[in-house]
Amino acid sequence: MPYISLFLCAAFTLVNIVFTISSRRTAASLDPPVTHKNIHLLRRPSQYIRFDEVQRPSEPIPRQFNNYPIAVAQIDAADEGRIFAEDARAYMSPIGTVVPGDRRVLVTPTISTVVQFRTIDWGMEDCELHVSLPALSLGVGPKGVSVVVHRLNQTYPLDLATLSYRTRPPRVAKLASVQLSRTEGTVWHRRFACAADDVLTFELECSQTDGGDCLVEWWQKRGHVEPVPAVYLTQHATA
Repeated sequence: MPYISLFLCAAFTLVNIVFTISSRRTAASLDPPVTHKNIHLLRRPSQYIRFDEVQRPSEPIPRQFNNYPIAVAQIDAADEGRIFAEDARAYMSPIGTVVPGDRRVLVTPTISTVVQFRTIDWGMEDCELHVSLPALSLGVGPKGVSVVVHRLNQTYPLDLATLSYRTRPPRVAKLASVQLSRTEGTVWHRRFACAADDVLTFELECSQTDGGDCLVEWWQKRGHVEPVPAVYLTQHATA
């Protein structure tokens, strides 16, 4: 009799071990590993729990800040599979490779620039997109050019390692045609509502009316707005 009890105990233990292992394998097969390519699929919980319940002035206190792109990259309609390097200004230093925060804005008859932002902070849900080009800037030719600004259907961070003209996000709407003048300078802006933690994606391309004379190029430094050429977002208080 003791041997039967011992046998049953060992048998049930073995069954439990097999069941546990199979359950873990099933769970692992249902949940793919998280990588930098699919991490955007994870839910981003709100950092501002119950902020909307806090009593605030009827009119928000006027305040604003500038928000700079989290990604700037080019795509080429003449070479649909081309992927532009992110670290074009990388250099070697005594401590290793250094990649500056400079980002290239380049617009030609075939090359356009994709710019992406993530809105930050709570109660700053009034956004204003800016394209700024100071007078006498070398970013465009002496005749000036017309650049079209598009809104793209991309609500999660771009994978710049795979971004090309072939894999580009689809366009949602044309926001404006902006005339960039080297002699007079340009300050264009468009205001719109935005939610906290939104990812906003835009594209700058040459207008078809400029033909083959269109060329816009500058290196944008993070945090520099005036008096250098820049594409940036201004967030205004809403609460």
